[in-house]
Amino acid sequence: MQATRKTIESNLVNFEALERDPSTERRNDLMRNVTYLFALTAPSCSQDQIDVYDDVLSRLADMVTREVLADVAEKIAPLAAAPTGIVKRLARAEIEVAKPILERS
Repeated sequence: MQATRKTIESNLVNFEALERDPSTERRNDLMRNVTYLFALTAPSCSQDQIDVYDDVLSRLADMVTREVLADVAEKIAPLAAAPTGIVKRLARAEIEVAKPILERS
């Protein structure tokens, strides 16, 4: 499944173009939008789909502002099927990011 996840991920997000873009606005918007989409679809996602979201969100987390990470933490903290990689990462971040995750763990 790893090859399929990478293919889906690369078709979903052009990380190379995002990394070259000097503005954080596009990355911040994408992170918020992917998080929102995950929150809407989480109850019906398979584990493979959750893993793809986890890969994408974890990679985007390196490219966004702390404010966006805090928004993401607020959005995914209450979800029962939240992707574990991004949840662990957010839980280890600064307290303003980690707080919603830690309060619900």
